[in-house]
Amino acid sequence: GAIGTAPGDLSDFAKAAEAAGRAAASFGGYVSDRQSTDGGQSGQRGTITLRIPSDRFEGAVSSLKALGAVRREAVSTQDVTKQYSDLETRLRVKRETTARLREILTRQAGRVSEVLEVEREIARVVEEIEQAEGERRYYDSLVSLSTLTLTLYEPQSLMRPGVMAPIRDALRDAAHTMSESIAALILVTAGLLPWVVVLA
Repeated sequence: GAIGTAPGDLSDFAKAAEAAGRAAASFGGYVSDRQSTDGGQSGQRGTITLRIPSDRFEGAVSSLKALGAVRREAVSTQDVTKQYSDLETRLRVKRETTARLREILTRQAGRVSEVLEVEREIARVVEEIEQAEGERRYYDSLVSLSTLTLTLYEPQSLMRPGVMAPIRDALRDAAHTMSESIAALILVTAGLLPWVVVLA
């Protein structure tokens, strides 16, 4: 999930980031990444990535919303059921292959080159098993922990006018002046209309 907020009472980015870390810890999670940028007069902003137990995700999101005014929120899910199932099948096959190779090795009474070839094959398959188990640990982590990305902006970075602000303000003022002028012209015309009728 992702939340973009402007810290409320916690208008200092560092304080808000610390509060986010405490909130994550209170839900059994932790801060996995934190990045910030100091924009000078525009204030500090940054992104904090939190890992929260999946069954406590909604509570954590609600708690983090209290850090400031929420500007944007998005939640997405990823179904890893097929990948996990495929991985389990691959692991089972590789373990069976390793067992057969070890059995061949114990029975092997042939040349040294043949023994070394079987040992190399066992080492290769064992390495593939270790990689697959690492992948499975990653999927287990995805299932048990949700990733929550929190983007924080100090209030002044949101309030600072952009480059086009003066032009936008000038156009708005010009449109306002024009509408007032048209209104005044209509008022004068409506006021003079009875006199034009009388004179006619």
